[in-house]
Amino acid sequence: MSDLIVELLGRRPPVVGDDRMRLRTLLELLDRPDHAVPTVWIGGGHGKSSVVAMMAALLTALDISPGTTMSPHLQDLRERVRIAGTVIPADVLREQLDYLDLFLHEVDSRFVTPLGFEDVLFALAATWFADAPVDVAVHEGDALPSGRVELSVELDPAGAIVRGGGLVHVAGEAFGVAERAVAVGGQRLTLRGVTGSVADVYLPLHGRHQADNAAVALAAVEGFLGFTTRLDSDLVREAFARLRLPGRLEVVRRPDAASVLLDGARDPTGGAALVSAMRDEFTVRNRIGVLGLVGGDPGPMLQTLVPALDHAVIMPAPTADAARPADVSAVATELGVPAELADTAEQALDLASGVATVEDAVVVAGSLQTAGEARRALGLEPVEALLGPV
Repeated sequence: MSDLIVELLGRRPPVVGDDRMRLRTLLELLDRPDHAVPTVWIGGGHGKSSVVAMMAALLTALDISPGTTMSPHLQDLRERVRIAGTVIPADVLREQLDYLDLFLHEVDSRFVTPLGFEDVLFALAATWFADAPVDVAVHEGDALPSGRVELSVELDPAGAIVRGGGLVHVAGEAFGVAERAVAVGGQRLTLRGVTGSVADVYLPLHGRHQADNAAVALAAVEGFLGFTTRLDSDLVREAFARLRLPGRLEVVRRPDAASVLLDGARDPTGGAALVSAMRDEFTVRNRIGVLGLVGGDPGPMLQTLVPALDHAVIMPAPTADAARPADVSAVATELGVPAELADTAEQALDLASGVATVEDAVVVAGSLQTAGEARRALGLEPVEALLGPV
């Protein structure tokens, strides 16, 4: 790992204060690479990364090259920056950081606190996208660095809203999931877009929430195109059928052991979506949780998950904000689920597999990085190899 990447990782946790001014200063020194291409921002509480990935798949199918940013990453920070679904190559990441180095130190010298990790990655992505070039940049995040935005999409608990300067404002009820049926390996949908409906869409993802995300992505792409034309149904079907989202209710089948469900749910809302999908789409005898939670109070998340679990193995999440496993275990036990502790993902999966039979399921949850650690322990292909061009 190069010194520049170590320095980038050292810019965490996020700084506070005049962060927007720091980022704007950096972008101005770079001659506003974020203005080089049209931009879409995805904001809100949940589902942002999925919507970004789905939009990238749709845009690529339409022969529109998308650059995307999303967070957090599952196994490698390079996953956060992609073009047409392909993660930024390691040598390009180092080249971009080398180019940015002097600019970063100049901005750091002008402010009391340095640029944060997310700001540097955004500037890096914008610079790469401008040079690549891409046709549109799709960013996950809530804070816009400037007012020059063609379209923003806000994911709201009351329904998705597509909105943007100069574009038609479309309320959530104007688009959505008209029909949904659970299918092998995912679900079949009829998506109602703003400009028309697309039937018989196979989405190789589990959970009603992902169906809703697909509808948001479809409407957002329609909005980016100005709501002027109906998208080709075959291209829409092809884009969704090829979609891969590792760590989002990813199913790992094991011939002589319990299947493993890997999910990045980290809070009660994500946990509720996971529990709903487990109950509706997976027929198993028992569910053994492998939980690496984050945050200070594990109670709300456990109250959501525990009714769907028969046993729990608690591991430390591989993040700075990891909850103390002993605290998580104590709360789980108080809520009536037997719990034991593990030091690593490998040990946690071994313990869970020892309790489970082939008729059961091992459910890994607590954070996307927890799911990533479990992927490594299971010996799965790296995310970079799975993603590739969409």
